[in-house]
Amino acid sequence: MRNVSGIAMMALGDGVLGPKNGPKTPSLWTIYNYIFIWRRAVMKKVGRIAGALMAAMIVVGLSPVTAKADNPIVQTIYTTDPAPMVYGDTLYVYTGHDEDGASYYDMRDWHCYSTKDMVNWQDHGVVCSLNTFSWAKSDAWAGQVIERNGKFYYYVPVIAKQGGNSIGVAVSDSPTGPFKDAIGRPLCQGASFIDPTVYVDPDG
Repeated sequence: MRNVSGIAMMALGDGVLGPKNGPKTPSLWTIYNYIFIWRRAVMKKVGRIAGALMAAMIVVGLSPVTAKADNPIVQTIYTTDPAPMVYGDTLYVYTGHDEDGASYYDMRDWHCYSTKDMVNWQDHGVVCSLNTFSWAKSDAWAGQVIERNGKFYYYVPVIAKQGGNSIGVAVSDSPTGPFKDAIGRPLCQGASFIDPTVYVDPDG
């Protein structure tokens, strides 16, 4: 793209003659003509750039990566301690639940929510609770679900009717439950046994 100084130099070669043997001087028509050509070239290039930017904005606007979740994803009850698990094309989030009006921990069950796109969520309700374990008394705190050989295991901390802090394990054929007590007793007990998580050792 030519600049103004380049246009002026070109105009010198197309103007009228000055004094005998003197330099040529450009006509006003020639200068206007080159300025018009230069301006049209500039506008054409600006138009191409603007068009490319607009196209990019449209593509980004239609791209699924711009979708955003409506946070918080749970707005109807007091949920706690989210624990994610991906199975197939779905993300499952398991949470604890504080009862309405509680002044301290009043947690009796666990809920499950799922999504395929991080925007639209399905509420599966209560999938496991203190009533799942006949030996449990209170404090349904932070648990974790893991899939193993086609079954889903929910490891949860509770206060047992006898023995205090305990870890229980429930099992289901579906990631959304219902879960049932897998062994009929605490998996382990101890003063500091709370909030379990799970790791499958590929070499184990």
